[in-house]
Amino acid sequence: MEDWKREEGQEEQKEKNYVSRREFYICFLILLAVIFLQGMLTRERIQLEASQLRNGYTNRLDGLGNRIDNIPNSIENALLEADNPLRESDMEIVDVDMKGKTATIRMMATPKEYQDGMTVKFFLSCDGAEAMEVPAMAGKDRAFTAEAKVPFCGEAKATVSVQKGDTEAIQNMGIMTIEGQVLPYFNGNWGGSISWLANQKYVTFDGDILVDIQKPDWMIEQKKAFSLKNEKVEVYIDGKKVKTIPAEIVMEDEFTHCYQASVTEENKIQLGEGQEIQFLFKAEDNNGLKYSYEVETGYLTEENEYIGQEPATDLSGGGRLTIE
Repeated sequence: MEDWKREEGQEEQKEKNYVSRREFYICFLILLAVIFLQGMLTRERIQLEASQLRNGYTNRLDGLGNRIDNIPNSIENALLEADNPLRESDMEIVDVDMKGKTATIRMMATPKEYQDGMTVKFFLSCDGAEAMEVPAMAGKDRAFTAEAKVPFCGEAKATVSVQKGDTEAIQNMGIMTIEGQVLPYFNGNWGGSISWLANQKYVTFDGDILVDIQKPDWMIEQKKAFSLKNEKVEVYIDGKKVKTIPAEIVMEDEFTHCYQASVTEENKIQLGEGQEIQFLFKAEDNNGLKYSYEVETGYLTEENEYIGQEPATDLSGGGRLTIE
């Protein structure tokens, strides 16, 4: 009896420990999935680390290449600095004669090594013209200075000569814009419309001529006054003035004046086939200078097509802005 119960208990224990084939396959598939996912993650981690290594090496190589490329520039800059006889140099506009259209430029140069009896001369040229020689005087701080008056021009270029006994060193001081600093900046456009009339060989213009004027940088720095009067827009057809339109100020602050001249229904402008039209803004400033600024120029073709021309962009001397 006891032997039978013992055998029955052993059979029950076997049944508890028994794993079915279905459970075995499920466990096997789960194990494969875990191994596969772990392999994928490991592969991605290896690829990421490899990419980071490649990028690191590439950046190091690029940096090394840039340093190698900069070696000639560094050597050239070092040689230029070694040959430069000056410790410091500068030039600035110290005075402007608006009526005479001239600017006074002060040039300064301090030699690296001062020597009794040394001489310093400046050479100043405007817009590529022949350079004028300007002797310099030494100050108590051993800085040599000189001033020269030049006409309004686009760019002034200065060089300096340092003479010690029989040795002379020439150094370029750079380029300075003159007109861009001392003259007001004009910007304008015609913002109107053109009407083509049926069976007519002309068009009519209406709309607004807008002009912005900015105070010169030099006047702002020196706190100089700048104002305009007698502002107007003159309309020319084939070189002949046909209309004058008052220009009204629509916005004004410490640095900018904005003007508007309107071509209305009552004073429309007609342009015939083959004719040229030109809009000129004119005004006079508080220094007595008279400005004429070309806002737009265009013409009407034989096919009744209006073509606007791009105005010249230079300042004084016969460009988009002329000064009298």
